[in-house]
Amino acid sequence: TTKAILGRLGSIKAAPSRREIASAFAAYDRFIGSGVAPALFERIGRTLDIFFPYSLGIEFYGNAKVRARKNSSILRGLVYDRVVRKMQAKGIQRSKHCLNSELSWTKDSFDEIGKAFKCLAIPMVYNREDISRVDVPDRFRGVLERIRSADLGIFCCSRQFWVPDPRFSAQEWKSVSKNSDWLLRGLQGFVRRHPGARLILAMVEYGPDVSATKKLITELDLESYVIWLPMMPRREIMLMLSYSDLGVGQFYINPGVLWAGTGYEVLASGKPLLQSFNFTPDGFETEFGHPPPPILDAQSPDDVASHLTDMYLHPERGKAIGQASADWFNRYNGINLARRWLTLLQDDKRQS
Repeated sequence: TTKAILGRLGSIKAAPSRREIASAFAAYDRFIGSGVAPALFERIGRTLDIFFPYSLGIEFYGNAKVRARKNSSILRGLVYDRVVRKMQAKGIQRSKHCLNSELSWTKDSFDEIGKAFKCLAIPMVYNREDISRVDVPDRFRGVLERIRSADLGIFCCSRQFWVPDPRFSAQEWKSVSKNSDWLLRGLQGFVRRHPGARLILAMVEYGPDVSATKKLITELDLESYVIWLPMMPRREIMLMLSYSDLGVGQFYINPGVLWAGTGYEVLASGKPLLQSFNFTPDGFETEFGHPPPPILDAQSPDDVASHLTDMYLHPERGKAIGQASADWFNRYNGINLARRWLTLLQDDKRQS
């Protein structure tokens, strides 16, 4: 965290010394980093082999939290802008390889820093484990049975982030909102079209707008369709998806915004992914060098309702899309993508 750069703001506790930080990395000869790692390595005079940002706009440089800090406190904004943001940019410039698959705010930040990047995703989901052999936690047995017995079982573990934040301008908010409410508004549209359908939506209590989402569920009269679950490790997320008919990602509207970890989890599990797709098929292939997965593209709550209707009326189509999703993931992501990352590190080692 930024404590390694600044210490604790408002406290006399100092940041760790350069020697202390450097000693923590002394046993390693290759470094892959995200988060504040570029600034940290800049502080100790080291270079990252690979930098991959996880946040829209690059964390600690141009992401939503940095923008909000700058708008909420002049002093805090100055500290982050003059110290952390500046060191982050220098650390990114010095990184040997920058990899990035988000082509809106994040691309803009790389362009602003003046650092080229390779358009490559991160291999963040391992899907070679036999989920059928995973022990089902007692607290989930009833939930999984309800999902499996439904006509349409939906799982969503994406962060609830949709209530406008006054720290952002209206235009900024359009870019950063995940529009999580679209799922529920689309669900209401589906229920109105198919009042007799046995549908279950399992949602994870994750994100700043969980309370607002629960209130919206009540307002839309959807309580009987929704199950809330606690945050859980990825193994249990994959277990939930294995019982579901489809999974839900997020609904950004900016061109060039890719799906995040929740989307890769759905694709890796071999289920249809309901998510906004902010590319043209040809544009995606031009940028990434391969075709996109078969996403259920939703650009509005009405699109959500239409996709749910299609999956409900044509379950075999859903299974075919799920199989195609798994095939896509196994070919272009997962272990095959990890091999591409490894090749970068191996090529560097051979040249050094």
